[in-house]
Amino acid sequence: MDSDQLLRASIASIALAGTCQLSYAAEGAAALPAPETRCLSGGVGETERNTLRQQQERYSFWLTTAARQSGAYLSGARVQIFDTATTAKNNDTSPVLACTMDGPWLLAALAPGRYQVEARYRESDTYLEQIMKKTITIGKNGRQQMVMYFDVSDADVIDSRLEQERTAPGAKK
Repeated sequence: MDSDQLLRASIASIALAGTCQLSYAAEGAAALPAPETRCLSGGVGETERNTLRQQQERYSFWLTTAARQSGAYLSGARVQIFDTATTAKNNDTSPVLACTMDGPWLLAALAPGRYQVEARYRESDTYLEQIMKKTITIGKNGRQQMVMYFDVSDADVIDSRLEQERTAPGAKK
């Protein structure tokens, strides 16, 4: 990779940083949002997907949002991730990560542990909000991938299923 390509990839990475918030809670203390997070969101278009693919090994959790019928990518899902141990021990319902996805892919650096992932998607004001919840476990040096499917009309789909399969994180070129 030459210096121009490296500069473009760095700029694209910064642009993909999205609106993620990560919060931490000490035992018995209120959760405080961290100033920065280790998460990326994006994947609209080939350039963003390539940039995310180059970054994915730095993250322990990879989430994709897609349309249930077609498998096409979706953007705009609101995601919250909860540490189930903290929730059970302290009755703390503060998420460790909260963001609105800027594209169909979310990469997050989660510590080893068990998490509940909640994604909310509303196609438009005329549709009800859909809520999906799944649990994941991240082991030491482990990684987890997850796809959450939502019911949508064709109007809100941003890519075809064929494109998704061809460009998914870890897909062979």
